[in-house]
Amino acid sequence: MRDTFSLRYASLADAAAISRLELRSAQHEARLYPLPPYPELCAIWRQRLSDNSYVTILAESADVLVGVAALQQPLHAGYLMALYIAPEHFRRGVGAVLMHAAEEVSRQAGAPKIQLEVEVRNLRGQAFYRALGFEESGVSSAAHLLAYAKTLAKISAELT
Repeated sequence: MRDTFSLRYASLADAAAISRLELRSAQHEARLYPLPPYPELCAIWRQRLSDNSYVTILAESADVLVGVAALQQPLHAGYLMALYIAPEHFRRGVGAVLMHAAEEVSRQAGAPKIQLEVEVRNLRGQAFYRALGFEESGVSSAAHLLAYAKTLAKISAELT
């Protein structure tokens, strides 16, 4: 069953809801290192949303936050910093739609590929990204993370 939801860009007012969702979703990642506690995570998201260092896309169902995708600036670098889905919405299309939106934002900014990192022990996440066409790229920022990348197709606006 697929969910019905809408997408929108996050604002500073969304920091608390994003933090709660990240903490819930992260429980299913088999993380090696825990996330910071809620007050600290909320401050991190307030900073990210206020300084425009990330473009954050939200998925909502009946005005409830069910997914988050955050792209790090500059967008032409194509780096997805976060993808979090409410556990009750796993495998219902939210992640795939958010990834498609993140790819489109990156493509429009001129990114040749989209890159991300996933926890080594997060086998569900790895399978998800592979199913979307991502491949291990071999370069990660830490030993507990695997780097994945996907080349973005160029869309030609030429008419014949």
